[in-house]
Amino acid sequence: MFGSFFLAGIVMVIVGIAGISISASLWDTITDSPSSDTLGAGWGTVIILGLVAIGFLLSISLGFYGLSIVLFGLARFSNKKNI
Repeated sequence: MFGSFFLAGIVMVIVGIAGISISASLWDTITDSPSSDTLGAGWGTVIILGLVAIGFLLSISLGFYGLSIVLFGLARFSNKKNI
């Protein structure tokens, strides 16, 4: 059971890092590209940037949650070896 939680924590950290990098590249692509002057394109850009920001925040929280699982697992493993 310990191994599966530890492995899940590592996978969560990796997925969080991948999500952060994807969100950052999307953010750069959207903000660097010239947008048209129409109102619809402006609102579309705002909505897409909002969704990218939400994805960025979810990736950060997932990564930190996975990191906490890994750290708690390592602490538990080190306490079991000392007993």
